[in-house]
Amino acid sequence: MKRVAVFIDLANISSAFQNMAREMNLSRQMRLDIIKMTKLITIGSEIIEKNVYIGMVNGPAQNSFKKRLEYDGFKVITKEPKTIQTSRGPVIKNNLDCEITFDIASRIWRNGCDEIILCSGDSDFAFLPEKIRESGKDFTVVSSRNSISRELFNEPGRRIFIEDLPIDEITFLQTQDEEVSFLNKLTGRD
Repeated sequence: MKRVAVFIDLANISSAFQNMAREMNLSRQMRLDIIKMTKLITIGSEIIEKNVYIGMVNGPAQNSFKKRLEYDGFKVITKEPKTIQTSRGPVIKNNLDCEITFDIASRIWRNGCDEIILCSGDSDFAFLPEKIRESGKDFTVVSSRNSISRELFNEPGRRIFIEDLPIDEITFLQTQDEEVSFLNKLTGRD
């Protein structure tokens, strides 16, 4: 059985899903369920590590979201969002690329896995696939066709596009109240 390690950039994969959902005219309340998605993309494999990286304000209101993921065996790595002033106004950044890269490198050094699965189409990770293959491991990227960077798309290895996965097996419908509550929790307004 193949041993896999999964690294999920939640902001990137959620954004890719939301863009795909708009293109497919899916309900605005449709949300990607990363727990279900992870189970589906790792069928037939032994998961030895699964990390999710989330830019969010830490506090009591966020604990239920983190606990749900931790209950399912995820290691949850959080970082408070940073507000950057631009000429177009403030932009909120949730950048955990350094943490993801470090954890992937650590997994390679510790060995014990056959495949690294990266759930992000971000071009900032373009150098990783070659280094992963050099270590004797397989590389898989999970993204959407319209959100994967050209650099990651052109890399050898397995590509899983979320639009090819059964939508009903990787999503849930979020009510308006849940959405407002969730967004408030992520931004620290709750």
